[in-house]
Amino acid sequence: MLRFTRALAALAVLSTVLVAVPAAPAAAWEDKTLCHHVTWGGTYYCKYHHEVETLRDGTIYFFVVNVNYQVWTRWRNPNGQFSQWTGLGGHVWHGNPENDGVKDGNPTDIYSQACTNGHLLIGAHGNSGDQYWKARNNAGQWTPTWTNFKSAYPNC
Repeated sequence: MLRFTRALAALAVLSTVLVAVPAAPAAAWEDKTLCHHVTWGGTYYCKYHHEVETLRDGTIYFFVVNVNYQVWTRWRNPNGQFSQWTGLGGHVWHGNPENDGVKDGNPTDIYSQACTNGHLLIGAHGNSGDQYWKARNNAGQWTPTWTNFKSAYPNC
């Protein structure tokens, strides 16, 4: 009987300890719903939407944030031929609203602009919290790195 009483007492202490331990905070839920565009293909995060720009020569560019949080693009030439997907690098914001108060998937997380001079800009909200841009010139070449808006504003 003494053994039973001790076991019951130990069980009571153990249950008190287990209940008294606070639960670890739940990780913030991140929307990782994937989209696939019927015309352009590819797999990308729906929350970032996509950007489409048409250049003066009729070339159409399609931009998305891929599952690696980088900006990717594909274009269609005026003759209807599609390019392969091309990664533009960078690292797009994917904030934690519980920690930093900013939700990802906002309109400024990725944006594009076809310039009157024939250039094309793609902008992204980077993980540093700053806005960055890359530009494509008339020869089809992209700037080699993402540039911070604070250090240089693109001429468009």
